This record gives sequence, C-alpha cells and structure tokens, in this order.
Amino acid sequence: MRVWRTMTLLIWGLLPGCMSVLIGPEALGGFLGKSLSVMCKYEYWYQTYKKYWCKGSSWNKCSVVVQTTGSEEEVKAGRMSIKDNHTNLEFTVRMESLTQQDAGIYWCGIKKRGYDPGFRIHITVLPDPEETTAISSQTDLDPSLNTTDNVHLIYVLFTLKTLILLGLGIAMIWMHRRQSEEIFSCHVARKCWTAIP
Repeated sequence: MRVWRTMTLLIWGLLPGCMSVLIGPEALGGFLGKSLSVMCKYEYWYQTYKKYWCKGSSWNKCSVVVQTTGSEEEVKAGRMSIKDNHTNLEFTVRMESLTQQDAGIYWCGIKKRGYDPGFRIHITVLPDPEETTAISSQTDLDPSLNTTDNVHLIYVLFTLKTLILLGLGIAMIWMHRRQSEEIFSCHVARKCWTAIP
C-alpha cells in the first residue's frame, strides 16, 4: 500500500494544477467601465459547498467580496455577483462596471471545515479601447487575457486527473482482489507459507 501512496504523490506532483481541488485562469483582464466574468472549476464532491470570491494579495489576508449560499442561486453584492453551476462543477463571478480599484489579486474559494481551498487570479483593468487610441486592436492585448485557452487548459487538467485517479482506483481494486484470492486459496489448499522465527 505504501508503494501506491508514493506513486500517487509522485503523479500528483508531476501534473501542474492537480494538487488543487479548485482551478481557474491565472490572469484575466477587462476594460474600464465594462464587465468581466471569471469561471472557477471545482471537484464534484464540493457541489453543495459555499463558493466565494475574495480580494487580497495573499490567501490568509483575503476578504470575501461575494459568496454563494451553497445552491445554484445567483448572489449579488454591489457590482459583483456569483453563480454556482453544480452540473458543470463551476462557479462564475461577474464584475460589473470595472474601475481601476478592481484591479489586483483575487481568489476563488470554497468554504469548508478546516482549510478552505483557493485559487489565485490576477485581474487587470485596461483603459477603454473606445476612449483611447493607444490600443489599436485586440491583438495588441496581453495573450494571458485569452480566457478560451485558460478554460481549455482547465478541462484538459480535470480530464487527465480523472483518468489517472480512475486508473489508480482500478489498479488498487485489482491488487486487493488478487491478495484476497491468494489468502483464500492459501486457506483452502492449506499450503500457506509462514515465516519461521
């Protein structure tokens, strides 16, 4: 059994993002005065837990901005809203009428007993492209703001993690069944090997 634990920890350590039960984009940007949506994915066993969006440079100094009730009902707090989707295992935070003060480090979090899991997201607020000529086209923007690529990465990591866990589960069941068969055949055939002290 110790070998399986070591293998599991090794696999989890080699796959980026797999140590977290909660993932999302590492960075997003929105335009001044516009809205921005942030999607965070979580593991299936956290479906009915409360999810929240908080702001702070570090996880332990993060203050909650908006929080769900544990249901799929949308909750609003000022210009922020949060909505959970239990079927898709994701919750979405919407930030309306962005201001420069909205820029900074935010965290997607799940409220639970003990240590809450969280995922760090850097939000950037860019000048309104309609009011400035500095940004001539959307291709001039930072490529890290492309949410489609981030969402695809999230799905790939979840799928990969699920397949690995499924494979490990099947291997553990097979090993347990094999050990049980060996013990049973040992007792039935009375050909058990014992160590001589």
